[in-house]
Amino acid sequence: MIGLSVSHCFAEMAQGIVNPASVSKVIGRTACRDEEDWEHVIERYRTSQWDAGYAYEAVRLVREFLSEGKIEQPRLTRRLVPDISDGIWVELENTIRYNPS
Repeated sequence: MIGLSVSHCFAEMAQGIVNPASVSKVIGRTACRDEEDWEHVIERYRTSQWDAGYAYEAVRLVREFLSEGKIEQPRLTRRLVPDISDGIWVELENTIRYNPS
């Protein structure tokens, strides 16, 4: 399974809605160029998007996926973001629609 939103997908994994072991990668709408950028994004999600009940696990999972190279950011290279209007999870990468960022 492939996730299409860093904030939403890691929230669902942290809450146990989706098993992280079933996720091959997350293709985010983020544009983090370095570790400092990621720290800002993680802190913003932790304090404003993720509930305190699962925020610690979401942060842990983001760091794990980052260290494993399992987060892609097409906004950095192609100026595109995944379209999440039909949901945040897909089975096949060739079914992902992209929009200009």
